[in-house]
Amino acid sequence: MYKLRTMDFTKLTAADFKRISRLLEEKEALLRQVADIDQALQGFSGGATPARRVGRPAKAVAKAAPAAAPAGGGKRMKRGQMKETIIGLLKAAGKEGLSVKELAGKMSVKPVNVHVWFGSTGKKIAEIKKDNGRRVWVG
Repeated sequence: MYKLRTMDFTKLTAADFKRISRLLEEKEALLRQVADIDQALQGFSGGATPARRVGRPAKAVAKAAPAAAPAGGGKRMKRGQMKETIIGLLKAAGKEGLSVKELAGKMSVKPVNVHVWFGSTGKKIAEIKKDNGRRVWVG
C-alpha cells in the first residue's frame, strides 16, 4: 500500500479539503463494491447466501416437485400392530415361512423396518425361527 506522509493541516486550503472529501467518498464507494463482489463470490463457494439489494427484482426460482414416497411406504403403524401383523402372516404361511422382503411387501412397509423389528422385538419371541433366510412360525 501507499505510505502516508504526515500532513500539515495548517497549510491546507478549502479546495484541498474538498478534494480530500471527494477522494474519501470515491474510496468508500469502491470499498462497498468490493464488499458486494466478495459477498457474491461467497454464494458460489457454499458460504452465506448473498443478501438482496434494495431495488433489484428477485429472480424467480423454480421449485422442484416434491419427492415421491418410497416404494412400500405407508402410514405409521400403531403400537403393537407390526407384531400382530407379522405373527399373523407367519402363521398363515405355515412351514414354508416368509422372507423379510415378502413380509414387507405384504405389510406395505420398508424391508429395513422389518429387519429392525426382528432384531429388537422379534428376537424375544421364541416361536419365530429363522430357516434359510426365511422366518417361520413354529409355535
